[in-house]
Amino acid sequence: MGGVTTLTLEFWAQTSLTTQELATSMTLVDTTFSFTVLINNMTINAQLGTTNVDKITVNSCTFGKLSALLLKTELNNFFRIFTPIINKDLQSHSFTVPSNIFGIFVLSNLTIGYYNNYIYLGMTPTFIAPALAVEKQLSVFQ
Repeated sequence: MGGVTTLTLEFWAQTSLTTQELATSMTLVDTTFSFTVLINNMTINAQLGTTNVDKITVNSCTFGKLSALLLKTELNNFFRIFTPIINKDLQSHSFTVPSNIFGIFVLSNLTIGYYNNYIYLGMTPTFIAPALAVEKQLSVFQ
């Protein structure tokens, strides 16, 4: 999966204990990213694919002149270098979806997909009959 986004980043400097001042503001225009979500049983892991900043607009800077081209180049290089490190960290942070809901349902066959501009999460619920009802049914057939 992936997407395109435009982000505005603001960096603030604390000038005293009670006041802050906007140091710089920049907009990352048409930033593309991709990622993969891996599912093993009911455990979800995410992996970052690519990230590319298309254009940067420097909105304001109080400490000098920032080069948008240099910022774009450095951010893209940062993502190229650190994506494997980020992925290694993401690999150790998996999320397990509970498969037993209050002893009433068992969830299985977890899927995540993308269709027609929607991300969906699907799974198969299986109803667990209460133990007392099962015992009554078994006694009828004996």
